[in-house]
Amino acid sequence: MGIVTVVPANKDNCNRIHYLLHHVVIRKDKSTTKLWIFSNASAKMDGHFLNECLYAGPSLHQKILDIFVRFRLFPVALVVYIEKAFLMIQVADSDPASLRFL
Repeated sequence: MGIVTVVPANKDNCNRIHYLLHHVVIRKDKSTTKLWIFSNASAKMDGHFLNECLYAGPSLHQKILDIFVRFRLFPVALVVYIEKAFLMIQVADSDPASLRFL
């Protein structure tokens, strides 16, 4: 599909790369997506962990009631599940080494 390219390793790229701990969860009850990648962003290094550094965005708890009310207003509702969202991630051309496979 042309979504993965080889990025040459150089000194500039290696200084700002950190790896996110992850493991695979196998779900034998699923017929299509049996493997899920579970990431652990809570591992600390130098007193910080990735979950502290990420922008979480606004709290969605206040909007849940509004969503439920709007959901019930119409006789038909569409519900979607975002699957295989990896293909939707866009990495800037200046940061190709920020997304790596080991």
